[in-house]
Amino acid sequence: MKLHSRKSILFLLVLFLSTSVIVQAEKQTDICSLKEYLKGMVFSNTVNAMSIYTLDEYSPVDNKVALTNFNQWTNNNNEQKVEKDILLKNKKEIQKLFDDLDFVGNSDVLFFNEEAPIRLIEFNGEKCLVVNIFSDKIFNTLRTNSKDRATKIISDRAIPLLNVIYKQFKDTNISYLGVTVTYGSKNFSHSDMITPDSEVLSAIVSKKIFKEFDNLSITEKDLINKLNLYLKDRNMKIGTVKKINI
Repeated sequence: MKLHSRKSILFLLVLFLSTSVIVQAEKQTDICSLKEYLKGMVFSNTVNAMSIYTLDEYSPVDNKVALTNFNQWTNNNNEQKVEKDILLKNKKEIQKLFDDLDFVGNSDVLFFNEEAPIRLIEFNGEKCLVVNIFSDKIFNTLRTNSKDRATKIISDRAIPLLNVIYKQFKDTNISYLGVTVTYGSKNFSHSDMITPDSEVLSAIVSKKIFKEFDNLSITEKDLINKLNLYLKDRNMKIGTVKKINI
């Protein structure tokens, strides 16, 4: 069997399993808890990243395609109706957010070509909006450890993205904001044929705390210390996640 065929079969198998995990989690409640969200999203993102790294026909998409995917998802009322109803009440803010999510920090904003790049979850008993993105950054494991990589992603991707999200949602009744970033890592001393391993970082913060940062009342270091951070690194089993401090 050709390598490409084996990869395709593996991708389809894992995609089926990841879809089952997400569906089972979402059947438990109409708005996912943090744990349910992380379990499903980390699994799904790991699979999607693997397909980007190994399949030529699969690639990340820009903000315009992501908005189209989001609109199609919200128009399907079969599942997560409560979540979708709340998101649709903030449709104007979401539209503006996608318009701004084209180039943030020093790079383009990329999304997985999936149906829900934005989710509403429950965090500390409050509503939390989370944006899910893909980063084409691949770190060298010979020069960085998992905490080094997470710290770099927080400074270069998560905080700039949270700033854009905060600008659009600071006057809404959504209390928490979050971003999930998937990025790669590999040993660069090995052959170029070695596929990168994906890592997934979620950062969640209250609007109250981010407002302090926006008003220059706290430093970026202060903000990072107040972030709720969750990581799946290259050495962890697919679908698992841990809370971390930086």
